[in-house]
Amino acid sequence: MFINGKSITTAASAATGINYPADNTGVPLKTTGTTTILALANAINATPGVNITARVSASGQLVLSNLAGQEDASITISASPDPSSAAVNALGTLGPQDAQTLKIGPITAAKNQVPNNSPIQLGFGSNGTPADLAKLGFRTGVFVAGQAKEDLLVFVTGAGNTSVSASYGGKPVDAKQNLRAQSLQVKFSSETDPTDPNKTLAYTITSTDPATAATTVVAKRYFDSLKLNPGVEFQGLQLAFSAVPSAGDEFVLDGNRDGIGNNDNMLQLAALEKKAVVGNKTLANAYIDHINEMGNIATAASIAQTALTVVHDQAVGARDDLAGVSLDKEATDLIRYQQAYQAAAKSLQIASQLFDSVLQIR
Repeated sequence: MFINGKSITTAASAATGINYPADNTGVPLKTTGTTTILALANAINATPGVNITARVSASGQLVLSNLAGQEDASITISASPDPSSAAVNALGTLGPQDAQTLKIGPITAAKNQVPNNSPIQLGFGSNGTPADLAKLGFRTGVFVAGQAKEDLLVFVTGAGNTSVSASYGGKPVDAKQNLRAQSLQVKFSSETDPTDPNKTLAYTITSTDPATAATTVVAKRYFDSLKLNPGVEFQGLQLAFSAVPSAGDEFVLDGNRDGIGNNDNMLQLAALEKKAVVGNKTLANAYIDHINEMGNIATAASIAQTALTVVHDQAVGARDDLAGVSLDKEATDLIRYQQAYQAAAKSLQIASQLFDSVLQIR
Protein backbone atom coordinates (compact mmCIF):
# COMPACT_ATOMS: atom_id res chain seq x y z
CA MET A 1 0.00 0.00 0.00
CA PHE A 2 1.25 3.48 -0.89
CA ILE A 3 0.09 6.68 0.81
CA ASN A 4 1.04 9.90 -1.00
CA GLY A 5 3.48 7.83 -3.06
CA LYS A 6 5.30 6.47 0.01
CA SER A 7 5.32 2.74 0.56
CA ILE A 8 4.03 1.52 3.92
CA THR A 9 6.47 -1.42 3.98
CA THR A 10 9.05 -3.11 6.17
CA ALA A 11 10.67 0.29 6.73
CA ALA A 12 8.21 0.59 9.57
CA SER A 13 8.84 -2.92 10.88
CA ALA A 14 11.56 -1.90 13.30
CA ALA A 15 9.26 0.51 15.07
CA THR A 16 6.00 -1.39 14.83
CA GLY A 17 6.86 -5.04 14.27
CA ILE A 18 4.69 -5.07 11.15
CA ASN A 19 5.74 -7.20 8.20
CA TYR A 20 4.46 -6.46 4.71
CA PRO A 21 5.36 -9.11 2.04
CA ALA A 22 5.90 -7.85 -1.48
CA ASP A 23 6.05 -9.37 -4.94
CA ASN A 24 8.95 -8.91 -7.34
CA THR A 25 7.84 -5.37 -8.22
CA GLY A 26 8.10 -4.21 -4.63
CA VAL A 27 4.37 -3.58 -4.34
CA PRO A 28 3.07 -4.74 -0.96
CA LEU A 29 0.46 -7.46 -1.23
CA LYS A 30 -1.08 -7.77 2.20
CA THR A 31 -0.28 -7.05 5.81
CA THR A 32 0.39 -10.18 7.86
CA GLY A 33 1.92 -8.91 11.09
CA THR A 34 -0.95 -6.67 12.18
CA THR A 35 -4.56 -7.33 12.97
CA THR A 36 -5.45 -4.01 14.60
CA ILE A 37 -6.17 -0.53 13.31
CA LEU A 38 -3.81 0.90 15.92
CA ALA A 39 -0.88 -1.06 14.49
CA LEU A 40 -1.68 0.23 10.99
CA ALA A 41 -1.81 3.80 12.32
CA ASN A 42 1.59 3.31 13.98
CA ALA A 43 3.03 1.99 10.71
CA ILE A 44 1.77 5.04 8.80
CA ASN A 45 3.18 7.44 11.41
CA ALA A 46 6.57 5.64 11.28
CA THR A 47 6.87 5.99 7.50
CA PRO A 48 8.99 9.06 6.62
CA GLY A 49 7.86 11.52 3.96
CA VAL A 50 4.21 10.52 4.00
CA ASN A 51 3.31 14.02 5.34
CA ILE A 52 0.26 12.80 7.22
CA THR A 53 -0.54 11.65 10.72
CA ALA A 54 -2.74 8.67 11.55
CA ARG A 55 -4.75 8.05 14.69
CA VAL A 56 -7.56 5.85 15.92
CA SER A 57 -10.69 7.66 17.08
CA ALA A 58 -12.66 6.82 20.20
CA SER A 59 -15.13 4.87 18.05
CA GLY A 60 -12.30 2.76 16.57
CA GLN A 61 -12.05 4.47 13.17
CA LEU A 62 -8.78 5.17 11.34
CA VAL A 63 -8.41 8.94 10.86
CA LEU A 64 -5.82 10.38 8.45
CA SER A 65 -4.92 14.09 8.68
CA ASN A 66 -2.45 16.33 6.85
CA LEU A 67 0.44 17.82 8.76
CA ALA A 68 0.47 21.49 9.66
CA GLY A 69 1.06 23.70 6.64
CA GLN A 70 -0.34 21.12 4.21
CA GLU A 71 -4.00 21.25 5.17
CA ASP A 72 -5.15 21.69 1.57
CA ALA A 73 -3.10 18.80 0.16
CA SER A 74 -4.81 15.62 -1.03
CA ILE A 75 -4.27 12.26 0.66
CA THR A 76 -3.81 9.56 -2.00
CA ILE A 77 -4.01 5.84 -1.21
CA SER A 78 -2.95 3.60 -4.08
CA ALA A 79 -1.20 0.39 -4.99
CA SER A 80 1.50 2.13 -7.01
CA PRO A 81 4.08 4.82 -6.30
CA ASP A 82 2.37 6.82 -9.04
CA PRO A 83 -1.15 7.54 -7.72
CA SER A 84 -2.15 9.13 -11.01
CA SER A 85 -1.78 5.84 -12.84
CA ALA A 86 -5.08 4.56 -14.22
CA ALA A 87 -3.90 0.99 -13.73
CA VAL A 88 -4.56 1.01 -10.00
CA ASN A 89 -7.37 2.00 -7.72
CA ALA A 90 -7.55 3.30 -4.19
CA LEU A 91 -7.71 -0.14 -2.59
CA GLY A 92 -4.96 -1.67 -4.71
CA THR A 93 -7.16 -4.35 -6.29
CA LEU A 94 -6.49 -5.59 -9.79
CA GLY A 95 -8.90 -6.63 -12.49
CA PRO A 96 -10.20 -10.21 -12.71
CA GLN A 97 -8.09 -11.17 -15.72
CA ASP A 98 -6.26 -14.50 -15.92
CA ALA A 99 -2.70 -14.07 -14.76
CA GLN A 100 0.19 -15.83 -13.07
CA THR A 101 -0.20 -16.17 -9.29
CA LEU A 102 2.39 -15.70 -6.60
CA LYS A 103 2.29 -17.47 -3.23
CA ILE A 104 3.96 -16.14 -0.11
CA GLY A 105 3.13 -18.33 2.83
CA PRO A 106 -0.64 -18.43 3.23
CA ILE A 107 -1.09 -15.45 0.89
CA THR A 108 -1.89 -15.94 -2.77
CA ALA A 109 -1.75 -12.89 -5.00
CA ALA A 110 -2.07 -12.40 -8.71
CA LYS A 111 0.51 -10.38 -10.52
CA ASN A 112 1.00 -9.06 -14.03
CA GLN A 113 -2.76 -8.68 -14.41
CA VAL A 114 -4.35 -6.24 -16.79
CA PRO A 115 -6.53 -3.98 -14.61
CA ASN A 116 -10.01 -2.97 -15.70
CA ASN A 117 -12.91 -1.00 -14.34
CA SER A 118 -14.45 -3.87 -12.39
CA PRO A 119 -16.26 -2.86 -9.18
CA ILE A 120 -14.51 -3.05 -5.83
CA GLN A 121 -16.06 -5.60 -3.49
CA LEU A 122 -15.54 -5.63 0.26
CA GLY A 123 -16.62 -8.38 2.61
CA PHE A 124 -16.36 -9.07 6.32
CA GLY A 125 -16.75 -12.84 6.50
CA SER A 126 -19.39 -14.99 8.13
CA ASN A 127 -18.60 -13.70 11.63
CA GLY A 128 -18.09 -10.05 10.72
CA THR A 129 -20.41 -7.11 11.02
CA PRO A 130 -20.71 -3.81 9.13
CA ALA A 131 -19.06 -2.17 12.12
CA ASP A 132 -15.80 -3.88 11.09
CA LEU A 133 -15.79 -1.90 7.84
CA ALA A 134 -16.85 1.25 9.69
CA LYS A 135 -13.65 1.04 11.72
CA LEU A 136 -11.73 1.60 8.48
CA GLY A 137 -13.82 4.68 7.75
CA PHE A 138 -16.15 3.06 5.21
CA ARG A 139 -19.80 4.01 5.21
CA THR A 140 -21.70 0.78 5.57
CA GLY A 141 -24.67 1.82 3.47
CA VAL A 142 -25.69 2.79 -0.03
CA PHE A 143 -25.97 6.55 -0.49
CA VAL A 144 -27.18 8.28 -3.65
CA ALA A 145 -26.41 11.99 -3.78
CA GLY A 146 -28.63 14.06 -6.02
CA GLN A 147 -31.52 12.94 -8.17
CA ALA A 148 -31.95 9.26 -9.03
CA LYS A 149 -32.29 9.17 -12.82
CA GLU A 150 -33.49 5.57 -12.92
CA ASP A 151 -35.52 3.22 -10.76
CA LEU A 152 -33.42 1.70 -7.99
CA LEU A 153 -33.55 -2.01 -7.18
CA VAL A 154 -32.04 -3.35 -3.96
CA PHE A 155 -31.21 -7.05 -3.74
CA VAL A 156 -30.36 -8.68 -0.42
CA THR A 157 -28.69 -12.09 -0.36
CA GLY A 158 -27.72 -14.38 2.46
CA ALA A 159 -29.12 -14.74 5.94
CA GLY A 160 -29.68 -11.92 8.39
CA ASN A 161 -31.70 -8.74 8.71
CA THR A 162 -31.47 -5.50 6.81
CA SER A 163 -33.33 -2.21 6.61
CA VAL A 164 -33.95 0.19 3.75
CA SER A 165 -34.88 3.86 4.16
CA ALA A 166 -35.18 6.74 1.75
CA SER A 167 -35.74 10.47 1.83
CA TYR A 168 -36.45 13.10 -0.78
CA GLY A 169 -36.48 16.84 -1.14
CA GLY A 170 -38.92 19.13 -2.88
CA LYS A 171 -42.60 18.54 -3.49
CA PRO A 172 -44.07 15.04 -3.82
CA VAL A 173 -45.15 13.93 -7.26
CA ASP A 174 -48.87 13.65 -7.96
CA ALA A 175 -49.17 10.00 -8.97
CA LYS A 176 -52.36 10.58 -10.97
CA GLN A 177 -50.96 13.46 -12.99
CA ASN A 178 -47.70 11.58 -13.41
CA LEU A 179 -49.59 8.66 -14.97
CA ARG A 180 -51.51 11.02 -17.24
CA ALA A 181 -48.31 12.66 -18.43
CA GLN A 182 -46.93 9.39 -19.76
CA SER A 183 -48.16 6.78 -22.17
CA LEU A 184 -48.35 3.23 -20.83
CA GLN A 185 -48.33 0.14 -23.00
CA VAL A 186 -49.43 -3.23 -21.59
CA LYS A 187 -48.26 -6.13 -23.74
CA PHE A 188 -49.09 -9.76 -23.06
CA SER A 189 -46.83 -12.67 -23.92
CA SER A 190 -46.84 -16.43 -23.43
CA GLU A 191 -44.54 -17.16 -20.49
CA THR A 192 -44.88 -19.49 -17.50
CA ASP A 193 -44.30 -18.27 -13.99
CA PRO A 194 -41.43 -20.37 -12.55
CA THR A 195 -43.08 -20.25 -9.11
CA ASP A 196 -46.60 -21.07 -10.31
CA PRO A 197 -47.11 -23.28 -13.38
CA ASN A 198 -50.79 -22.26 -13.54
CA LYS A 199 -49.77 -18.77 -14.62
CA THR A 200 -48.84 -19.09 -18.28
CA LEU A 201 -49.43 -15.50 -19.34
CA ALA A 202 -47.06 -12.63 -18.61
CA TYR A 203 -47.45 -8.93 -19.26
CA THR A 204 -44.97 -6.08 -19.52
CA ILE A 205 -45.82 -2.45 -18.75
CA THR A 206 -43.76 0.03 -20.75
CA SER A 207 -43.79 3.79 -20.17
CA THR A 208 -43.19 6.24 -23.01
CA ASP A 209 -42.10 9.81 -22.27
CA PRO A 210 -44.13 12.07 -24.64
CA ALA A 211 -41.37 14.70 -24.66
CA THR A 212 -38.44 12.45 -25.61
CA ALA A 213 -40.28 9.33 -26.85
CA ALA A 214 -37.95 7.30 -24.63
CA THR A 215 -39.42 4.00 -23.44
CA THR A 216 -38.81 2.34 -20.07
CA VAL A 217 -40.03 -1.01 -18.83
CA VAL A 218 -41.59 -0.18 -15.47
CA ALA A 219 -43.04 -3.58 -14.56
CA LYS A 220 -43.15 -7.19 -15.67
CA ARG A 221 -45.58 -9.56 -14.01
CA TYR A 222 -47.53 -12.75 -14.50
CA PHE A 223 -51.25 -12.54 -15.15
CA ASP A 224 -53.54 -14.46 -12.80
CA SER A 225 -56.40 -15.65 -15.01
CA LEU A 226 -58.02 -17.63 -12.17
CA LYS A 227 -59.20 -14.51 -10.33
CA LEU A 228 -62.90 -13.70 -10.41
CA ASN A 229 -62.28 -10.29 -12.00
CA PRO A 230 -58.89 -10.54 -13.71
CA GLY A 231 -57.11 -7.28 -14.28
CA VAL A 232 -53.91 -5.26 -14.06
CA GLU A 233 -53.04 -2.80 -11.29
CA PHE A 234 -50.18 -0.30 -11.48
CA GLN A 235 -49.64 2.68 -9.17
CA GLY A 236 -53.36 3.02 -8.44
CA LEU A 237 -54.34 2.46 -12.09
CA GLN A 238 -56.73 -0.45 -12.58
CA LEU A 239 -57.30 -2.14 -15.92
CA ALA A 240 -60.15 -4.69 -15.92
CA PHE A 241 -60.96 -7.26 -18.61
CA SER A 242 -64.24 -8.94 -19.45
CA ALA A 243 -62.26 -11.90 -20.79
CA VAL A 244 -58.75 -13.22 -20.29
CA PRO A 245 -56.31 -11.54 -22.74
CA SER A 246 -54.30 -13.61 -25.18
CA ALA A 247 -50.58 -13.63 -25.89
CA GLY A 248 -49.73 -10.79 -28.25
CA ASP A 249 -52.52 -8.47 -27.08
CA GLU A 250 -51.44 -4.88 -26.53
CA PHE A 251 -53.24 -2.08 -24.71
CA VAL A 252 -52.17 1.57 -24.75
CA LEU A 253 -53.24 3.88 -21.93
CA ASP A 254 -53.02 7.65 -22.40
CA GLY A 255 -54.15 10.51 -20.19
CA ASN A 256 -57.42 12.26 -21.05
CA ARG A 257 -55.70 15.40 -22.28
CA ASP A 258 -58.69 16.96 -24.13
CA GLY A 259 -60.80 17.00 -20.95
CA ILE A 260 -63.90 15.38 -22.53
CA GLY A 261 -65.61 13.19 -19.97
CA ASN A 262 -63.11 14.26 -17.34
CA ASN A 263 -64.42 14.12 -13.77
CA ASP A 264 -61.53 16.05 -12.22
CA ASN A 265 -63.75 18.96 -11.18
CA MET A 266 -66.16 16.65 -9.37
CA LEU A 267 -63.25 14.87 -7.69
CA GLN A 268 -61.80 18.20 -6.58
CA LEU A 269 -65.18 19.25 -5.16
CA ALA A 270 -65.39 15.97 -3.27
CA ALA A 271 -61.82 16.46 -2.07
CA LEU A 272 -62.85 19.72 -0.38
CA GLU A 273 -64.26 17.53 2.39
CA LYS A 274 -60.73 16.71 3.49
CA LYS A 275 -58.99 19.94 2.45
CA ALA A 276 -58.17 22.75 4.87
CA VAL A 277 -60.15 25.69 3.48
CA VAL A 278 -60.93 27.60 6.71
CA GLY A 279 -57.52 28.31 8.16
CA ASN A 280 -56.10 24.90 8.89
CA LYS A 281 -59.52 23.25 9.24
CA THR A 282 -61.84 21.47 6.87
CA LEU A 283 -65.36 22.76 6.28
CA ALA A 284 -66.90 20.09 8.52
CA ASN A 285 -64.44 20.71 11.34
CA ALA A 286 -64.86 24.49 11.06
CA TYR A 287 -68.68 24.13 11.24
CA ILE A 288 -68.47 21.83 14.27
CA ASP A 289 -66.07 24.22 16.01
CA HIS A 290 -68.42 27.15 15.25
CA ILE A 291 -71.42 25.29 16.72
CA ASN A 292 -69.40 24.35 19.80
CA GLU A 293 -68.30 27.97 20.22
CA MET A 294 -71.89 29.26 20.00
CA GLY A 295 -73.03 26.61 22.49
CA ASN A 296 -70.29 27.57 24.91
CA ILE A 297 -71.26 31.27 24.64
CA ALA A 298 -74.97 30.47 25.26
CA THR A 299 -74.11 28.27 28.26
CA ALA A 300 -71.86 30.97 29.71
CA ALA A 301 -74.64 33.59 29.27
CA SER A 302 -77.17 31.35 31.04
CA ILE A 303 -74.82 30.79 33.95
CA ALA A 304 -74.12 34.54 34.18
CA GLN A 305 -77.88 35.30 34.17
CA THR A 306 -78.51 32.87 37.04
CA ALA A 307 -75.65 34.28 39.06
CA LEU A 308 -76.75 37.90 38.50
CA THR A 309 -80.35 37.04 39.46
CA VAL A 310 -79.16 35.74 42.81
CA VAL A 311 -77.10 38.89 43.31
CA HIS A 312 -80.11 41.08 42.43
CA ASP A 313 -82.40 39.24 44.87
CA GLN A 314 -79.86 39.56 47.64
CA ALA A 315 -79.51 43.32 46.99
CA VAL A 316 -83.28 43.88 47.05
CA GLY A 317 -83.57 41.93 50.29
CA ALA A 318 -80.83 43.98 51.92
CA ARG A 319 -82.51 47.24 50.86
CA ASP A 320 -85.89 46.16 52.17
CA ASP A 321 -84.36 45.22 55.49
CA LEU A 322 -83.11 48.79 55.91
CA ALA A 323 -85.74 51.07 54.30
CA GLY A 324 -88.44 48.89 52.89
CA VAL A 325 -92.18 48.74 53.79
CA SER A 326 -93.92 45.51 54.63
CA LEU A 327 -97.31 45.39 52.91
CA ASP A 328 -98.55 42.72 55.27
CA LYS A 329 -97.68 44.81 58.30
CA GLU A 330 -99.31 47.90 56.80
CA ALA A 331 -102.47 45.92 55.99
CA THR A 332 -102.61 44.60 59.56
CA ASP A 333 -102.21 48.09 60.97
CA LEU A 334 -104.97 49.43 58.72
CA ILE A 335 -107.34 46.71 59.91
CA ARG A 336 -106.42 47.38 63.52
CA TYR A 337 -106.91 51.16 63.08
CA GLN A 338 -110.19 50.56 61.30
CA GLN A 339 -111.47 48.35 64.10
CA ALA A 340 -110.33 50.90 66.72
CA TYR A 341 -112.16 53.62 64.82
CA GLN A 342 -115.28 51.51 64.63
CA ALA A 343 -115.09 50.76 68.39
CA ALA A 344 -114.71 54.45 69.21
CA ALA A 345 -117.64 55.35 66.98
CA LYS A 346 -119.75 52.69 68.64
CA SER A 347 -118.84 54.05 72.06
CA LEU A 348 -119.92 57.57 71.05
CA GLN A 349 -123.18 56.20 69.64
CA ILE A 350 -123.99 54.35 72.86
CA ALA A 351 -123.05 57.41 74.96
CA SER A 352 -125.35 59.60 72.86
CA GLN A 353 -128.25 57.17 73.31
CA LEU A 354 -127.69 57.10 77.05
CA PHE A 355 -127.69 60.90 77.21
CA ASP A 356 -131.00 61.12 75.32
CA SER A 357 -132.55 58.55 77.68
CA VAL A 358 -131.56 60.62 80.75
CA LEU A 359 -133.14 63.74 79.30
CA GLN A 360 -136.44 62.01 78.73
CA ILE A 361 -136.57 60.69 82.26
CA ARG A 362 -136.31 64.20 83.67
